[in-house]
Amino acid sequence: SFADLAIQIAEEQGFEYEILTPAEMEAAGMGAILAVGKGSSVPPRLIRLTYRPSHTAGDSRTVGLVGKCITFDTGGYSIKTSDGMLTMKTDMAGGAAVLATMTALKATGCRHTVHGVIAAAENMISGEAFRPGDILTASNGVTIEVLSTDAEGRLVLSDALVYTAKQGAEEM
Repeated sequence: SFADLAIQIAEEQGFEYEILTPAEMEAAGMGAILAVGKGSSVPPRLIRLTYRPSHTAGDSRTVGLVGKCITFDTGGYSIKTSDGMLTMKTDMAGGAAVLATMTALKATGCRHTVHGVIAAAENMISGEAFRPGDILTASNGVTIEVLSTDAEGRLVLSDALVYTAKQGAEEM
Protein backbone atom coordinates (compact mmCIF):
# COMPACT_ATOMS: atom_id res chain seq x y z
CA SER A 1 0.00 0.00 0.00
CA PHE A 2 1.01 3.63 -0.32
CA ALA A 3 1.15 3.89 3.48
CA ASP A 4 3.59 0.96 3.59
CA LEU A 5 5.81 2.69 1.03
CA ALA A 6 5.72 5.90 3.09
CA ILE A 7 6.74 3.99 6.22
CA GLN A 8 9.63 2.35 4.35
CA ILE A 9 10.87 5.72 3.09
CA ALA A 10 10.45 7.35 6.51
CA GLU A 11 12.45 4.63 8.21
CA GLU A 12 15.20 4.70 5.55
CA GLN A 13 15.48 8.50 5.78
CA GLY A 14 15.13 8.77 9.56
CA PHE A 15 11.90 10.78 9.42
CA GLU A 16 9.30 10.78 12.15
CA TYR A 17 6.03 9.39 10.83
CA GLU A 18 2.43 8.80 11.76
CA ILE A 19 -0.21 6.88 9.82
CA LEU A 20 -3.75 7.70 10.93
CA THR A 21 -6.22 4.82 10.71
CA PRO A 22 -9.91 5.32 9.96
CA ALA A 23 -10.68 5.08 13.69
CA GLU A 24 -8.13 7.80 14.46
CA MET A 25 -9.45 9.95 11.61
CA GLU A 26 -12.98 9.52 12.90
CA ALA A 27 -11.88 10.57 16.39
CA ALA A 28 -10.32 13.69 14.81
CA GLY A 29 -13.56 14.48 12.95
CA MET A 30 -12.11 13.91 9.47
CA GLY A 31 -15.45 13.26 7.79
CA ALA A 32 -14.34 14.35 4.32
CA ILE A 33 -11.49 11.87 3.73
CA LEU A 34 -13.48 9.12 5.45
CA ALA A 35 -16.44 9.70 3.11
CA VAL A 36 -14.24 9.46 0.02
CA GLY A 37 -12.73 6.17 1.20
CA LYS A 38 -15.99 4.55 2.35
CA GLY A 39 -16.68 2.82 -0.95
CA SER A 40 -13.36 0.98 -1.06
CA SER A 41 -12.30 -2.28 0.56
CA VAL A 42 -8.94 -0.54 1.15
CA PRO A 43 -9.35 1.92 4.04
CA PRO A 44 -8.13 5.52 3.66
CA ARG A 45 -5.03 6.70 5.49
CA LEU A 46 -3.67 10.09 6.47
CA ILE A 47 0.11 9.87 6.32
CA ARG A 48 2.51 12.32 7.98
CA LEU A 49 6.29 12.32 7.57
CA THR A 50 8.28 14.91 9.49
CA TYR A 51 11.77 16.06 8.54
CA ARG A 52 13.65 17.81 11.34
CA PRO A 53 17.02 19.28 10.32
CA SER A 54 20.09 18.69 12.44
CA HIS A 55 20.88 22.42 12.12
CA THR A 56 18.21 25.07 11.71
CA ALA A 57 18.50 28.34 9.86
CA GLY A 58 18.22 31.68 11.65
CA ASP A 59 14.91 32.26 9.88
CA SER A 60 13.82 28.65 10.44
CA ARG A 61 10.14 27.96 10.09
CA THR A 62 7.82 24.97 9.95
CA VAL A 63 6.52 24.17 6.49
CA GLY A 64 3.73 21.82 5.43
CA LEU A 65 3.60 19.95 2.13
CA VAL A 66 0.20 18.41 1.44
CA GLY A 67 -0.51 15.88 -1.31
CA LYS A 68 -3.66 14.33 -2.71
CA CYS A 69 -3.20 10.60 -3.13
CA ILE A 70 -6.26 9.04 -4.74
CA THR A 71 -4.84 5.62 -5.54
CA PHE A 72 -7.69 4.92 -7.95
CA ASP A 73 -10.57 7.19 -8.91
CA THR A 74 -13.74 5.84 -10.51
CA GLY A 75 -15.50 9.12 -9.84
CA GLY A 76 -17.69 7.34 -7.31
CA TYR A 77 -21.41 7.56 -8.08
CA SER A 78 -20.60 10.54 -10.34
CA ILE A 79 -18.86 7.86 -12.39
CA LYS A 80 -16.21 8.53 -15.00
CA THR A 81 -16.36 6.93 -18.43
CA SER A 82 -14.18 3.87 -18.95
CA ASP A 83 -11.78 6.01 -21.00
CA GLY A 84 -11.77 8.57 -18.20
CA MET A 85 -10.68 5.92 -15.71
CA LEU A 86 -7.70 4.68 -17.72
CA THR A 87 -5.24 7.11 -16.16
CA MET A 88 -6.85 7.44 -12.74
CA LYS A 89 -4.18 5.31 -11.10
CA THR A 90 -2.06 8.45 -11.49
CA ASP A 91 -4.41 10.49 -9.30
CA MET A 92 -1.93 9.72 -6.52
CA ALA A 93 0.79 11.91 -8.01
CA GLY A 94 0.43 14.57 -5.32
CA GLY A 95 1.24 12.00 -2.64
CA ALA A 96 4.19 10.70 -4.66
CA ALA A 97 5.48 14.26 -5.08
CA VAL A 98 5.37 14.80 -1.32
CA LEU A 99 7.35 11.58 -0.71
CA ALA A 100 9.97 12.52 -3.30
CA THR A 101 10.26 16.08 -1.98
CA MET A 102 10.71 14.88 1.59
CA THR A 103 13.62 12.70 0.47
CA ALA A 104 15.16 15.61 -1.44
CA LEU A 105 14.93 17.87 1.63
CA LYS A 106 17.24 15.62 3.56
CA ALA A 107 19.62 15.14 0.63
CA THR A 108 19.94 18.91 0.12
CA GLY A 109 20.30 19.76 3.82
CA CYS A 110 17.12 21.79 4.18
CA ARG A 111 17.27 23.81 7.41
CA HIS A 112 13.52 24.03 8.07
CA THR A 113 11.19 21.56 9.75
CA VAL A 114 8.84 20.11 7.13
CA HIS A 115 5.68 18.06 7.61
CA GLY A 116 4.76 16.04 4.52
CA VAL A 117 1.10 15.07 4.76
CA ILE A 118 -0.57 12.72 2.31
CA ALA A 119 -4.31 12.10 2.10
CA ALA A 120 -4.58 8.58 0.64
CA ALA A 121 -7.87 6.98 -0.42
CA GLU A 122 -9.61 5.17 -3.25
CA ASN A 123 -12.79 6.70 -4.72
CA MET A 124 -14.83 3.59 -5.49
CA ILE A 125 -18.47 2.57 -5.90
CA SER A 126 -20.14 0.21 -3.44
CA GLY A 127 -23.14 0.06 -1.16
CA GLU A 128 -21.06 1.93 1.41
CA ALA A 129 -19.86 4.73 -0.92
CA PHE A 130 -20.78 8.36 -0.38
CA ARG A 131 -23.41 9.87 -2.68
CA PRO A 132 -24.35 13.17 -4.27
CA GLY A 133 -26.46 15.06 -1.76
CA ASP A 134 -24.62 13.73 1.30
CA ILE A 135 -23.64 16.30 3.93
CA LEU A 136 -20.15 15.78 5.35
CA THR A 137 -18.40 17.48 8.25
CA ALA A 138 -14.70 18.23 7.78
CA SER A 139 -12.24 18.25 10.67
CA ASN A 140 -12.55 22.02 11.12
CA GLY A 141 -16.32 21.67 11.64
CA VAL A 142 -17.30 23.02 8.22
CA THR A 143 -20.14 21.13 6.57
CA ILE A 144 -19.89 20.22 2.90
CA GLU A 145 -22.75 19.26 0.60
CA VAL A 146 -21.54 16.73 -1.97
CA LEU A 147 -22.72 17.75 -5.44
CA SER A 148 -20.35 15.41 -7.28
CA THR A 149 -18.52 12.43 -5.82
CA ASP A 150 -15.88 13.05 -8.50
CA ALA A 151 -14.77 16.15 -6.57
CA GLU A 152 -12.96 13.89 -4.10
CA GLY A 153 -9.62 15.68 -4.26
CA ARG A 154 -10.77 18.84 -2.54
CA LEU A 155 -12.52 16.73 0.10
CA VAL A 156 -9.45 14.71 1.11
CA LEU A 157 -7.30 17.84 0.97
CA SER A 158 -9.65 19.74 3.29
CA ASP A 159 -8.98 17.36 6.18
CA ALA A 160 -5.27 17.09 5.31
CA LEU A 161 -4.79 20.87 5.28
CA VAL A 162 -6.50 21.30 8.66
CA TYR A 163 -4.38 18.47 10.11
CA THR A 164 -1.17 20.02 8.72
CA ALA A 165 -2.00 23.40 10.24
CA LYS A 166 -2.58 21.69 13.60
CA GLN A 167 0.92 20.18 13.33
CA GLY A 168 2.29 23.72 13.49
CA ALA A 169 2.92 24.44 9.82
CA GLU A 170 3.38 28.18 9.36
CA GLU A 171 3.47 27.92 5.57
CA MET A 172 1.92 25.37 3.22
